[in-house]
Amino acid sequence: MCPVSRQQSGFTLVEVLVVLTLISMLSALLFQGFGYMLATYDRLQDRQSEEFRQNLVQGWWRDSLESAVPYYENRLRFSGDALSIHGASYEPLWRKAGIPSEISWRLERRRDELHLVYEEPPYQPVSVQRWGADARAAFSFLSESGEWQMDWLPSRDRQLPEAVQLIIEEGRGAEQRVSVLTAVVPIRKSQFVPVTDILYGRE
Repeated sequence: MCPVSRQQSGFTLVEVLVVLTLISMLSALLFQGFGYMLATYDRLQDRQSEEFRQNLVQGWWRDSLESAVPYYENRLRFSGDALSIHGASYEPLWRKAGIPSEISWRLERRRDELHLVYEEPPYQPVSVQRWGADARAAFSFLSESGEWQMDWLPSRDRQLPEAVQLIIEEGRGAEQRVSVLTAVVPIRKSQFVPVTDILYGRE
C-alpha cells in the first residue's frame, strides 16, 4: 500500500520573507512621503508667518503715515530724510486712534542687520522689521510737483508730502530683490488741527 501524501497547509519560509520584504519597502516609502509632507508643511507655515508679519508691519507703516497731522511750527511737524521720518499721526500704534501723537520711523544698523524702528514717546523704540547685512533702504517723499526727493522740510503752504516711499534693496546682481512700500498722504494743508479732530478723530 502506498502512503497517502498530505498537501501542506500554511506559508513557506520564503513566502513569509517575501511578504515581510514588501511590507518593509511599503512602510519605508510611506514614512518617507510622510516626512516630506511634514517638512513641506513646516516650510509653508514659516512662510505664512513671515508674510503675515510683513503685512502687519506694512499696515502699521502705511496707517501711521497716511494719517499724518499737518503741524508746522512745533516739534510735531512732519519732516524727514532718507533715514528717518518724524511727525504726528492720528493712527499711532500704542495710543488711542484719533488723537494726534508723536511718532517716528527710522532705519538703523544693528549687528550687521538693517532695522526699521518705530518710536512713539514715551514708549521705548521697537524694531518692527529687519533685513540682512547686504540690505539697503531709504525713505523718499513725493512733492506737489510730482518729484520724489530724499528730504522733506514742511512749508506753510505745503506741510505734508503727497506720498512717502520706503525702498528696500536686498542682494546683488541677478539675485537682487527690490521691495517698495508706499503710503499716500491725504491732502491736508491747514497747520491748525481742529478741536473736533482732537476729540473725535479725523473728520
